[in-house]
Amino acid sequence: MKRAAQLAIAATLVAGFAAGAQAAGKFETPAATPVGVTLQPLGAGQGLGIHFSISGGYLAAHKTAYGDTRGMTLYTYAKDEAGKSNCVADCTKANPPFIAAANAKASGDWSLVKRDDGAKQWAHKGKPLYTYVGDKMNGSLNGAMAGGRGFGRGALPGDQVEEGKPLPISPDFKPAYYEPETDVQVPHGIKVAGIADANGRGFVDADDMTIYVFEGDANKDKAGCATPCLWKPVVSPQISFPVGDFKVLARNDGINQWTYKGLGLYTYADDRAAQYAKGQGVDKRYKVALVSQYPLPPGVKLSLTEGRGLVWSDAKGMTMYRREAAAYHTGGGHAFRRGVVIRAGVGRQVGTKGCDARCEESMKPVIAPANAQSTGYWEVMDRADGQKQWAYRGFAMYTCACDKKSGDMNANDHYDIYLDTDPNKVVDLGTPQVGTQSLFWLISEPY
Repeated sequence: MKRAAQLAIAATLVAGFAAGAQAAGKFETPAATPVGVTLQPLGAGQGLGIHFSISGGYLAAHKTAYGDTRGMTLYTYAKDEAGKSNCVADCTKANPPFIAAANAKASGDWSLVKRDDGAKQWAHKGKPLYTYVGDKMNGSLNGAMAGGRGFGRGALPGDQVEEGKPLPISPDFKPAYYEPETDVQVPHGIKVAGIADANGRGFVDADDMTIYVFEGDANKDKAGCATPCLWKPVVSPQISFPVGDFKVLARNDGINQWTYKGLGLYTYADDRAAQYAKGQGVDKRYKVALVSQYPLPPGVKLSLTEGRGLVWSDAKGMTMYRREAAAYHTGGGHAFRRGVVIRAGVGRQVGTKGCDARCEESMKPVIAPANAQSTGYWEVMDRADGQKQWAYRGFAMYTCACDKKSGDMNANDHYDIYLDTDPNKVVDLGTPQVGTQSLFWLISEPY
């Protein structure tokens, strides 16, 4: 290697190491959405079968898009300018602008664009947002349905139109995907992934273990740490180059450690599997290194249960439950943390009718304020009694009168099975099954 090249590499390394040692500060995580904006899995991500007869191939399965308050997919318009909407008059017939509530507040990447008629329209990263008249249900894209009902036989509900030709969507409208991982550069061995126990998306290592930032001097990270110390520095390769906000710190103990925005990065030894974040609250100087956090409604928090980890709870710490359908029919897993894949489409089909008046004598709906708005993965459901109820990822939320203290989960795995003598008859309790149907109460875990 020529000396000039060697000197250039050395200078880069020195600069990277020095930058990694900059003064530590506070770590802040932006909210994924403001109040009134939701997150919606598209296509198969809703957990329903895809109807390829329509345009299943156009559905972006397993992707997530921003949605309006009702959960309809949001789009950007190629002919818009930064902070200005050029979709007016006839353009809005097929793609109505996403108008913000009167009390909406701009924050982070979310802003409010004033339209010619005075209305305020939501914009993300300066791009105004729109819906599409052809989308009829959560998870639809460009008018394509997210799927049929259930997992066996069944038909689409009467209020969903399987076929039909709505106003065609212009190719200038593109879905507004929720992809925070595209906003950050990461070095080899670090990536952005969902961290369920931290309620957001953040950095994980090559083994998918949660990464934390340390709000202090990385050379003094052992101060007050129990023996053996469970906090392990995220070690960089011997020759590493700065990547975006990631730098390398040459520690006094000889370890080369990755830093992010000047803060040392660590894993926590008691995190035994992906999506765990048991290091939260152990030491207030350590925070999960999130790049985007899902918003929560007022009064909702995570509480610890014995053997099942963190679950959603109300302000008093009482465990929340969801009314699940077909949990035993699709591979089981109910005995494990997040063992039953959450299917938002199924939750909406069960809705609040999955628990009748007699059921509600013991299972108490988590009531939302009359003026509540959906936000992130939390949605507002209308009840038959005129009240509103909180739902998480499509499932109406309940607490149980049988739980007496925070961490109790006495209603978990309670179920009702409905049999029919005709094995070919469809039993429909929200999601149809042939011959046998069942509804289960499961603890509501973060996903």
